Amino acid sequence: PFRLLGVLEELLLPENEDALDALVRSFSQEELAKCLRFARDWNTSIKHSLVAQRVLNAVFRCVSPSTITSCANIRELLVGLIPYTERHLDRLRRLHQSSFFIDFTLQSMKRLVAAPIQEGFVAATSAPIQCDPPAAMDTQPQVPDSSDKRPEEDGWSEEEEEEEEE
Repeated sequence: PFRLLGVLEELLLPENEDALDALVRSFSQEELAKCLRFARDWNTSIKHSLVAQRVLNAVFRCVSPSTITSCANIRELLVGLIPYTERHLDRLRRLHQSSFFIDFTLQSMKRLVAAPIQEGFVAATSAPIQCDPPAAMDTQPQVPDSSDKRPEEDGWSEEEEEEEEE
């Protein structure tokens, strides 16, 4: 399964658009059933779900419904594909919806930057702010008192410090 997965990942590159369709058309009934089983297994993982969904898309577009329904255990394969496909679809819907929120946020930011500045707003913000100095301002620098020393600076012990605090 992993070797086929690698081949299919190569076929999904933009330069190989029609190669996957040609490959799927060339499958025998047995190979088609095997490919659908592999796609079901790949679809259980987010990492490989894109390949699985692209293979399923190619199968449903390029192979006739009668050929698909004649595959062995097709009902079980399709029933196994449905829950994971729905999960991937829900995840993509949420991602798509989140992208609209990002677009909305970016557009709002552009409007804020490009919005014309109102005259009252400019006048209110560009005027210097006037504030009065404190009423009593001591211009003399304050020298720390010798009693403000830390205990380790003057040799106090921790016991003396605890007694001081009490």
